[in-house]
Amino acid sequence: SDRVPVVCWAVGDGERSLTDANQKTGYTAVADLLVKNNFSHKDVLLSQLPAVPADCDELAIINPTSALTDQTVKIVTAYLAGGGRLLVAAEPWPHDPKTTVTLSSILRPYGQGFSGALVIETDPSRAAVQDPTNPAVVTYGQSPITKDVQGIVSFFPQATAITGAPAAGVRAVRIATTTSGSYAIAAERSSLARQSQDTSGPFTIMETLEQAAGSGKTRIVVAGTAAFAQTGTLPPNNNDANLELALGSFQWLAGQDSLIALPPKPDRALPIALTQQDQSVLIFITAFLMPGLTVFGGIMVWWRRRIF
Repeated sequence: SDRVPVVCWAVGDGERSLTDANQKTGYTAVADLLVKNNFSHKDVLLSQLPAVPADCDELAIINPTSALTDQTVKIVTAYLAGGGRLLVAAEPWPHDPKTTVTLSSILRPYGQGFSGALVIETDPSRAAVQDPTNPAVVTYGQSPITKDVQGIVSFFPQATAITGAPAAGVRAVRIATTTSGSYAIAAERSSLARQSQDTSGPFTIMETLEQAAGSGKTRIVVAGTAAFAQTGTLPPNNNDANLELALGSFQWLAGQDSLIALPPKPDRALPIALTQQDQSVLIFITAFLMPGLTVFGGIMVWWRRRIF
């Protein structure tokens, strides 16, 4: 079909904005990603609507910073029960704890929720350099979203854990998880060192949920951090698998399973990582060895001509 899927973007409760151009925490890269891959998007103020608009192919509620209204929870719950599609992301340590509670209430019929605790990854091979609050994932659950990214790292900065067990009839796929050495800090504090009250991992930090709904299917992508798709984690600022996870999520929600991971996609630079020794060797070759060989060759030609 040539129809362009519509992503309805929730606004009004402090959610991440598609017009935020901050090069680290903004979301304009997602707006560009949607347009380049034949999606349209529009803002929706859910608290002022009687229902999720009928033209919404999927709904995105990305890290609200205030609690969702009862009306918002009501219409989103009804939308999902009727076969709706939702991308929802939360953050740890919200300023208003009711934010986590209301987001989790939307997921409760499916047996899931958000913990609100900050996940700490202790395995240095599974976290960003010197940043245990930024888990790195290289092995993913089997899903159309992840079929082409196995073994490619992605990052989930400042993530909270997804909690619960899938309800009857719900198919859940743990897209991204932390290691057994991870732990979660429930309440904000200055020290991130492990304490006795902290919860032990592993934790699910990204997940998909699917359930039959009449003749269709309800589909939900749950992310423990909005930062997995912020501008700072997408090209050209970052060249890891976050691009595929973000785009694949929108495509899966739209029922475009067969299109996932196919172009067009933003160009991505392919940086070459060089050690200090590699750099020294390269400098020696280009600055000394190659010019030296050229000079030596010239001397040999001159010498041969002089002799013969």
